[in-house]
Amino acid sequence: MKYLIYPDLPTVPEELLEHPDSIISRPYDKEHPPASVVNFFETRRVSKQLDEWVRDHVKADCAVQYQIINSHIVPHRDIRRKMACNYLLQKGGEDATICFFDQEKVFQESYPMLERVWHILKTDEFHTVTGVTGIRVALSICFDRFGWDQGFKE
Repeated sequence: MKYLIYPDLPTVPEELLEHPDSIISRPYDKEHPPASVVNFFETRRVSKQLDEWVRDHVKADCAVQYQIINSHIVPHRDIRRKMACNYLLQKGGEDATICFFDQEKVFQESYPMLERVWHILKTDEFHTVTGVTGIRVALSICFDRFGWDQGFKE
C-alpha cells in the first residue's frame, strides 16, 4: 500500500477511551482551540492514562489527541505532519473511506475506514474521507520527528 498501512498495534483498552459523544460535546481546550482555517477539523485532549498507554505501546516521540472530523472535509495535506496514526472510535458513516490524490488532486487510491483498528497514513499527500454523514472521531497520534520511512521505533 502506497499511502496507508494497518500496523500490528494492540487494541486500545476500552476503559481508557471516552465515548465519542462525550468527546464531541466537551469544550475544546482554550490553549489548543479548533483550527480556524478549516471548518471540518477539531481536536480534544486525551486523559493522562491514555496518553501514557499510547506512548508505552508505540515507543515513539509523539503527540496524542482525539480528532473530530465532520462531513465538510475536503482533499487537503496536513501542514505540520508527514504521517499520522489513527484509531477510529466512530467512522462517521457506514461507507467512510479514506482517499488519496496526487499533486494535481487526481484520485490515486482508497481504503476502508475501520473502527477499532490502527491506520498509519501519509498526511503530507492530498487526502480526504468520503462517505462521512455524521461525525468521525479518532484517537490520533502525530509523529513530529519521524517521516513515513522511519515509522515506529523497535
